[in-house]
Amino acid sequence: MKPKPIIIILILVLTLLTLSYMWPFKNKSNTVVDNNGGIDRANELVVSYGRHIGVSDAQLDSNNDRSFGEYGFHYDKDRDILIARAFVAKAMIKTAGEQGQENYRLMEKVLNDPKIGGMFEQNGGYFILDEEKETYFLVKEFPVVATSPQSLRFEMEDLQNLAAVWRVRWFARVAKIMHGNEPAPTIPVTRKNDLQ
Repeated sequence: MKPKPIIIILILVLTLLTLSYMWPFKNKSNTVVDNNGGIDRANELVVSYGRHIGVSDAQLDSNNDRSFGEYGFHYDKDRDILIARAFVAKAMIKTAGEQGQENYRLMEKVLNDPKIGGMFEQNGGYFILDEEKETYFLVKEFPVVATSPQSLRFEMEDLQNLAAVWRVRWFARVAKIMHGNEPAPTIPVTRKNDLQ
């Protein structure tokens, strides 16, 4: 007895659906990505992201960090999260006097203050002042066990785009607010409502 064409089509559709469901969990070498979390999983995410941008040797270093120029990742093993960072502004804190250093540190607090910097879109991220790198970064945390390579690529692109808006438009405004030269916004400022 020959199988009916509808059954063959149904089997093909189910097979394709199964394969398309499994595809996001594979990396370029066609090995299944570890979904259990941990340093190996975090490293697989970084490696996959590196391949996406054309860096063949991307992996976390001995400090669980990987930089790609103006952005990068750090793995926090205690919380099992991958912290993505994107450059926003330089902070010449090492050569600043004591008052200048305090102003740089205050700016970090102001950027994260819900009534000042928090009035500008951060998309679930927050700011850090990396005193060693003399840089303000917009950072976002990703639970390693719940992050796919595809979602990380999408989120990193968005983080970089948002950091660029901060760099060009909002960082200086927040600094003016901090110094009393401009009032804080009364409604949230987003990329959509702050078109220039």
